[in-house]
Amino acid sequence: MDGSQRQHWMVQSRRLAEEVADDLSGRRIDEREIAIGFVARGGMLLFPAFSTLFPRSFWLVATCERQGGLLHTMQWPTFKPAVFVLVDAVAATGGTLLTMARLVRENCQPSELLIATLSCTEFARDRFVHEGYRYRALIEDTLVDGAPSGDLAGLDAGDLFQGIGVS
Repeated sequence: MDGSQRQHWMVQSRRLAEEVADDLSGRRIDEREIAIGFVARGGMLLFPAFSTLFPRSFWLVATCERQGGLLHTMQWPTFKPAVFVLVDAVAATGGTLLTMARLVRENCQPSELLIATLSCTEFARDRFVHEGYRYRALIEDTLVDGAPSGDLAGLDAGDLFQGIGVS
């Protein structure tokens, strides 16, 4: 992954964060009532954009063991969020995000949960809708052999994140 590709995805990250901000601003939700969970490693790619647009929101980094469904966070919010935004770079099958969404609901009871990704396959989208979750994705992708087929195909989100600094 070279610098120009990384820069491209940083611009896309900003677009996604702006879409989420626009979505939430129309409902007059105080930024301090928003919790944002970044899925490690891929979601960290989006941290610079979201932290700039939501500087007073509660942030956490979460990892999920796919087999056991265990969620590890740095810290759960001590308040009931009006909105909890789960952020990841790619939703291929949606399994990790759905597991995290269920655990967020159990531990935080947010009034609303929104899933935000750069790329989302139609398979993941259908699962999110079936489970009753709202989602935002910049790229609607197809699932081919268990992976997205578009621009992010074959790229590891952690590799995308490597070398990006927060200023």
